[in-house]
Amino acid sequence: MAASDLQLLQSKIKEANGSPFTVLHPSAGEICAFRIHGQELPFEAVVLNKTSGEGRLHAKSPIDCELQKEYTFIIQAYDCGAGPRETAWKKSHKAVVHIQVKDVNEFAPTFKEPAYRAVVTEGKIYDSILQVEAVDEDCSPQYSQICNYEIVTTDVPFAIDRNGNIRNTEKLSYDKQRQYEILVTAYDCGQKPAAQDTLVQVDVKPVCKPGWQGGPSLVSPVE
Repeated sequence: MAASDLQLLQSKIKEANGSPFTVLHPSAGEICAFRIHGQELPFEAVVLNKTSGEGRLHAKSPIDCELQKEYTFIIQAYDCGAGPRETAWKKSHKAVVHIQVKDVNEFAPTFKEPAYRAVVTEGKIYDSILQVEAVDEDCSPQYSQICNYEIVTTDVPFAIDRNGNIRNTEKLSYDKQRQYEILVTAYDCGQKPAAQDTLVQVDVKPVCKPGWQGGPSLVSPVE
């Protein structure tokens, strides 16, 4: 049997662990082994059924999507037709295996700043007083993107949009309250909340009103 008689039917594997594949042996021989070509790859291929040529790809060590999102390597199958010595086994053509590492939502969003501060003038409605920003260390778009922000503190005259922009929902009064402290959290697209809320401090300053500081004084002329 020629070496080309062994054919890998499935050349792309999408899951990192436990992925099945099959080798066709046209002479009804047995498949004894699979060999992965590449240095320091965290995978191994094992024979499940020598007769059918079914094998399975396993991860030998933990796979971390944040360190490497995908792997591409070469695999070959070896038959048992030439005797017990592995050096005499015939091998298949090389097949390309591409593995995409599936992400899990292991990281929570974290804010770039532990606290934010802004100063506003009383009596004004702002489209945006300030913007808070959180990041996430997961590797996939689903879990690494921030999808929503939320004001945790209740009964405050502020709102926040999905981009982290905070605005006031009513005109603020310096005489009524000179400072607000609100807590804000963030959610990734897997709806995992931030590990720690961030503090937003808003100081209200009064409107400058024209007027006299004290009454006029009269100075008698010196005689």
